[in-house]
Amino acid sequence: MLNFTRTVSDLPLITLPIVLSDHLSIVMARVFSTLCLLVLFSQIGVAQTFSNSVKAEMALLDSMCKACIDEGGTPLSECEKVRHRKLDTLLNNVCRELRVTLDSASFRKLQKEEPAWLKKRDAKQEAAQSRIGRSSAGVDADEAVAIRSDSYFVEQRIRELLRELK
Repeated sequence: MLNFTRTVSDLPLITLPIVLSDHLSIVMARVFSTLCLLVLFSQIGVAQTFSNSVKAEMALLDSMCKACIDEGGTPLSECEKVRHRKLDTLLNNVCRELRVTLDSASFRKLQKEEPAWLKKRDAKQEAAQSRIGRSSAGVDADEAVAIRSDSYFVEQRIRELLRELK
């Protein structure tokens, strides 16, 4: 694994730090440059709501993961891990936005729900981890499925929280 910063050729002022294989970094740099252009155009053009921006970013993360898998050369689980880390960051950003946007009573209600959601997520993770290596697909494929399942659970939570913004 390499630790480096690659300049995205389409947008020379933006750098993308990546701690992954060189092959994956090229794929991610291409997708990242597309994301930067989308963000740039959304700021210049018609303003998007926070909720729509988050949904667009989730769709882009799916495209990034698919591009990573389609390129080959990178284990499936690594592609899914990158997507999952970015979804976690997105979930944290949504929570920060809710803290600023919601009245204190509504935000306290969400805070009270959070431990139950975390407990359910942890239980799902443990169940998925226990199945790794038991199928004929192989350990990497099993791990990728486990990570994808957890990512889907995080996506559902993001969508639930976005409904609170309306």
